[in-house]
Amino acid sequence: MRRLIVTAILLAGCSTGPVEHRSLASADQIMPNHIYFVDESAPSLQSVRQAIDAAIAGDDAKLAYVISVVKYTDGEGAENYGEVLNDLQRAVTPQRFQRVLATLDQNVRTSATASMDVARHNQEAVRKLLRPNQSMQPTAGRSDA
Repeated sequence: MRRLIVTAILLAGCSTGPVEHRSLASADQIMPNHIYFVDESAPSLQSVRQAIDAAIAGDDAKLAYVISVVKYTDGEGAENYGEVLNDLQRAVTPQRFQRVLATLDQNVRTSATASMDVARHNQEAVRKLLRPNQSMQPTAGRSDA
């Protein structure tokens, strides 16, 4: 029992102050240099990058803004933006991303999730194509006779 109390005291003394959380991602890592927006009223890439950095830092309003930018995309641009949103979701945690997504207009939610799903599906298809096809390789010691 005494050992347990001493261990608890020693462990309590290990903390020297507030823990600093560092983001493992930034807009430079998430946002490509070009995204095709279908509307001239779409925000600039610079403003989206700034919003991504703010969202990663904890600003839920900026996270909602970044998600809603999906409404300015279609086709390949939507697929590319889906990759951005998937990366952002990993950076801010899926729980926080889904909580903020749930507050947005149904059309934005549908567009965002569809873009993210297409991007995930395409990335998985590419990964499968790049894997060596194990069934096509000869098996050692196999005899077809």
